Amino acid sequence: MTPARKSSLGAVAVVVAFAWPAAYSADLAAQTESPRPNVIFITLDDMNDKISAYGSDLVRTPQIERLAARGVRFDRAYCQNPFCMPSRTSFLSGRRPGTLQKELRDAAWMPHYFREQGYFTAAVGKVVHSVGFASTQVEFELTEGDPKPALSERDRDDPDANFNGGRVVRRTIELMEQPRDRPFFIAVGLKEPHSGWRVPAKYYEAYPPEKVVLREEPAEHRKDIPAVARAWDQTRPEHDEWTDEQKRKRIADFQARYAYTDAQLGVLLDALDRMKLWENTVVLLVGDHGMHFGEHGFWGKRSLFEESCRIPLIVAAPGVRGGRVSPRLVEHIDVYPTLADACGLPVPDSIEGTSFVPLLKDPERPWKKAAFTQTERPLPGQTVENPSEAQRALDEEKPQVIGRRVRTERYAYVEWGDEKTAQLYDLEADSHEYVNFIGSAAHRDVLAEMRRLLKGGWKAAAPK
Repeated sequence: MTPARKSSLGAVAVVVAFAWPAAYSADLAAQTESPRPNVIFITLDDMNDKISAYGSDLVRTPQIERLAARGVRFDRAYCQNPFCMPSRTSFLSGRRPGTLQKELRDAAWMPHYFREQGYFTAAVGKVVHSVGFASTQVEFELTEGDPKPALSERDRDDPDANFNGGRVVRRTIELMEQPRDRPFFIAVGLKEPHSGWRVPAKYYEAYPPEKVVLREEPAEHRKDIPAVARAWDQTRPEHDEWTDEQKRKRIADFQARYAYTDAQLGVLLDALDRMKLWENTVVLLVGDHGMHFGEHGFWGKRSLFEESCRIPLIVAAPGVRGGRVSPRLVEHIDVYPTLADACGLPVPDSIEGTSFVPLLKDPERPWKKAAFTQTERPLPGQTVENPSEAQRALDEEKPQVIGRRVRTERYAYVEWGDEKTAQLYDLEADSHEYVNFIGSAAHRDVLAEMRRLLKGGWKAAAPK
């Protein structure tokens, strides 16, 4: 049995803010034949927050808005590492990137824990990254990867159901419909937001490249970005040589894939409506990391800027009043304990995150002081051909430059190896992170506080 700390759902005497989950759990048990709610855990590959559900006009996402209307949208949610493999390892294990493989071998992986607690567990689509340590450790009772239909250009007019995301969602619904005598935990991995996946022609037609408006950035702002921060394959010199037409095409392709993914989510939400599952199902939607669309010269992920670190995160659950927004800081690492807590389960002792169930009741209550993200860069003189090689080097404890970011509700501070190579941004005054205040006398006290937070780490920043 996995060692666990007591769930706030059963801790009536802890503090007033945690008394609500106990009543919530009792109400939930009364609403369903199952003693605990089902879970639909939706992961989105490479989807950032430049969607209408988060106030952007880049892509219309009415179905994600529909989910947000039933739950709480988190406006300051952050990943632990802006790359698929480590970010998914983090939210599936409840451990931060600094936890080495030798410790992760004994991790209470989320699907294992829910199965141990009596749940039927299944994963459809991309939930665990296909390579890396976690891919050899994480097991669901039923795992069905990406269908990968063999579609050619002539199939672009095929219906949504024939493409990857459509097949994933429809298979998920089949599993939801199957009768069983225990609650289910179904992880749904939608991969289409990721580059390289085709979607039906109608979605490309809805977002023609010529209508993309490129962001104009201050010409000199990149000089304040440390060279090590840009030493990566997604800031290759040829990107600076792209024409505006190439840039618009790149963004329009993402728009189409985001829109298709949103439409498939609508099919899933329709099934939840039809089956009347909202009264006994927790639905959590999260992106695995952000994505750059040319900001600061980046055309991918793996940076420590806001575009790469910030993620969409929405939770709908029985008894939760919908249509609300939380401005508080939450992280990938908090997903596992939150799902366990929302289901009335004790949170495993090994978990390094914090359940944000209290924010589902009171989205604006005081919460954690900071969120933490890290990424890796090769040492000077090293050649790394792709991100997977860099992650493998980290797993094997080979020397690298580790970039560490601490984010408060107002500021972001980044160190690349030491304090000599650093960045400091005021997101309230400069939401695009164009001005590096690292040498500003006016920000000396802020800099000292951010360095203290980074050194203190997540335990010191956790909610009291």
